[in-house]
This record gives sequence, C-alpha cells and structure tokens, in this order.
Amino acid sequence: MSKSGVESLTKSLDAEYSKRNIRIKYISPSPINSNSLRYVFADESENNLLNKKIKKYILLGRIGSPHDIT
Repeated sequence: MSKSGVESLTKSLDAEYSKRNIRIKYISPSPINSNSLRYVFADESENNLLNKKIKKYILLGRIGSPHDIT
C-alpha cells in the first residue's frame, strides 16, 4: 500500500472511530531531531540550510521531535 493510501485509510478510520472517542494515528517517514540527525549535519550552517529546505515540505513547518512520535 502506498503512503497516500495509508494516509487516506487512517483519516477514514479516524473519522469513523472518533465518534467513540478512539483516535487513529499513523507515523510517516520524516526527519526527527535526534542525535543522529545532528551528527550528520554537525556544521551549524549546514544544519540551518537543512532546516530551511526541509521545512518547505513538512506540513508542521518544522522538523519533528522524538516527543511527536510517542
């Protein structure tokens, strides 16, 4: 199943089950602010450039945090 298919299924299930106070979530691949990401982009200027480029493509407008996926 494609990413958009999973997203559509999730939205449909969420709409149906929200009536029963059940939330449906899914986690899609995206960058997470972690030690690994900071290590790869250790140079501050590269990190800022990465943030600017990535933020254009993320609905939240920011890199995710570990708290977002828990």
